[in-house]
Amino acid sequence: MNKNFIGASTSQYQAYPKNYECYVKTAKELSEIGKKLASEGITLSYHNHYFEFEKFEGKVVLDILFEESEEKYLKAEVDTYWNSLEEAIQLNGLEN
Repeated sequence: MNKNFIGASTSQYQAYPKNYECYVKTAKELSEIGKKLASEGITLSYHNHYFEFEKFEGKVVLDILFEESEEKYLKAEVDTYWNSLEEAIQLNGLEN
């Protein structure tokens, strides 16, 4: 087990209103945290859930987070359950 690994879930999700800008801000903050951790040899990873498939300004939250963060400071820890569920919903036309 790698002891130099920290996962970040969505502690800030409820702290911000649900909009595009809040996720851009979160991405920038996670990059800054990841940069500080990287200087100590620790990797910061983001673990997704269902709401990261919501769309804001035509983009899903996961895309916003990873496009607006620095790749070397924020990695993905993908929860395949939620990815599979979202894919099934889209394929079966069950969106709202």
